[in-house]
Amino acid sequence: MKDRHQRQQHKGGFGSWLAAPFLLFLLLASIVGSGILPQALAAEPSTPQMQKLWKQLPQNPKPFIHLPYYGNAPLQARVNSYFDHDEPWYADDGTFVRYDGQRWTGSQVSVLNCNPGQTCYDGHNGYDLRLVFEPVLSAASGKIIRAGWYNAQNHSDSFGLWAAIDHGDGFTTAYGHLSALTVSVGQQVGAQWQIGTSGTTGSSTGPHLHFGTYFYPSWQATDPSGWKGSFADPNTVPDDYLWVTGAATTPAPQLGGQGPELAPGAILVDDSSAGFSNTGQWSTASTSTDIDGSLRWTNTTSGTASATATWQTTQLSDGYYEVGTFVDDNHASSGWASYTVESVDPTNHTAVVKHQVEVDQEHVGNFTNSFGSVNTGAQWIGLGTYYFTSAHPARVVLSNATGESNQQLAADGIEFAPLAPVTYGFAFTRDDAPKQMADGANATINLMLQNTSNFAWRAQGQDAVQLIYRWLDSQGTILSTSKPIALTKNLAAKESEQLTVNVQAPAQDGVDTLQWDLIQGKRVFSKQGAKPKDDSMTIGNPTLTPTPSPTPGKPGAPTPTPIGTPGKAGDPTPVSSPGKNGSPTPTPIGTPGDPVPASTPIRCPTSPVSTPKPTPTHKSGSNQPIKNSGHTSHKPVKTSKGKKR
Repeated sequence: MKDRHQRQQHKGGFGSWLAAPFLLFLLLASIVGSGILPQALAAEPSTPQMQKLWKQLPQNPKPFIHLPYYGNAPLQARVNSYFDHDEPWYADDGTFVRYDGQRWTGSQVSVLNCNPGQTCYDGHNGYDLRLVFEPVLSAASGKIIRAGWYNAQNHSDSFGLWAAIDHGDGFTTAYGHLSALTVSVGQQVGAQWQIGTSGTTGSSTGPHLHFGTYFYPSWQATDPSGWKGSFADPNTVPDDYLWVTGAATTPAPQLGGQGPELAPGAILVDDSSAGFSNTGQWSTASTSTDIDGSLRWTNTTSGTASATATWQTTQLSDGYYEVGTFVDDNHASSGWASYTVESVDPTNHTAVVKHQVEVDQEHVGNFTNSFGSVNTGAQWIGLGTYYFTSAHPARVVLSNATGESNQQLAADGIEFAPLAPVTYGFAFTRDDAPKQMADGANATINLMLQNTSNFAWRAQGQDAVQLIYRWLDSQGTILSTSKPIALTKNLAAKESEQLTVNVQAPAQDGVDTLQWDLIQGKRVFSKQGAKPKDDSMTIGNPTLTPTPSPTPGKPGAPTPTPIGTPGKAGDPTPVSSPGKNGSPTPTPIGTPGDPVPASTPIRCPTSPVSTPKPTPTHKSGSNQPIKNSGHTSHKPVKTSKGKKR
């Protein structure tokens, strides 16, 4: 899916909500509107007015911007669309100039004209990064100055759900097309704190992050990759290299972009499980894309809450977890679903902390915007990282008081994915498998299975842990694999369960291995580091061994007849090696088929950030776990939208 650009000519004014507090920047705005500033070259201010203005901008700033995502991937590996140094305010002038001085003009300026899979399109004032429903991190410390809809009346406009941070050094960074906001206006954040989840809200045709860097408060776009061209930088303001080295090493699990699949070691609470409860009027719907095949839904209200849904679990060990909500592709049209995550203070485990997170359900699954139909599929949306203990239930509450009237609000699954490395393991403290079985025979085997993983196992649902066995021949080739065998109860770490399993032997003789393993969805424990349990077993009759003959040459001893000598009358038919003809075709389970994110470039067509619409004000926040503070609610005024079915 290729992104498109909503072409808009530069109109000069920055909008009433961006009015500069100083005459200097009002003058700058008037110069931009008159067309004087766009004609100048960044390397050499050509007028006394511009020289004076430039002196007020940060001079020779040092690098301070971090990558806005987890992991070690370099920026170039994540870039989908570059910054245009030639009129970076979405001017459609047929010229694109990249940071390295490469230039495209006329018919060359198209969607695909840079490196393979990367775009350079006219007037782009930031970087589009390939983040598919992934955590978005603050590029540097600062104060949240925007957190909400770019246009509360039109959720398909510009950056959609977005956030902006004033770094206090003359720069601000913006984060567009989010699917969730975990921060609120006025909140202080540090470098690489989680501030939301990427998405495809606003003027966008696919999931990604628009990342922009601006001089503040003038909101003039600058390229943090600087300028490396052999000629004067055509941008109207300086472009300095602002990236710092290093990456966010926090091992936050990836929840989005995987469909309904859970993160490794995650604990699931579904709307059909014992940990779910609700108040008010909720309806039930069932589709194949829902977690465990069903969901609950209700209508939103612009007044006080009349319906709530609560997910709760006590199965978590002490530690940090990424919390995710599954947003379905049906019965989910709310643009401001308010979730409250209840965790504990990591420095005081008796103190309960509540954090409010806003999620856009509207732009997940099938929806229509000004560019046509978009389909992201149902997705896990991250709500942030929090600290939980086994002594206090982990709890998430969803309210239908969204500030919208008669939109549909879906409640399905919540997952708690550990940040600590996940260990897969199991052991048998009892295994009475026989040493020998007849060909094709059945045997009942009693087992005592122990959970030696560092996460709890569920016995039912899409994340259920199940037992399997395989038959392997003497060469280690898989002969057959059993169907999954369900556990009868949930097992916390170190807990055990007795199982009785009926096993069928292969149909041919041989010395084989009965191998025990576990699966959880597509994940096979032995492929995640767990050691399978092997039972060696003889199938059919043991290989015949001839009776020793008397030593040749002794008086009265019969002449030995070598076994198997060709042409000797009376020789026994040689015993053939155990064959596997007719045995079941090997069906190895579990080569994980992790989906590969599509590399199709996505762009974010958006109106100039210099003329944004008013963003509603948020209330003050609360305490902050692991670089992620409390959040506040916000109720935007929104026109009624058609419901997704």
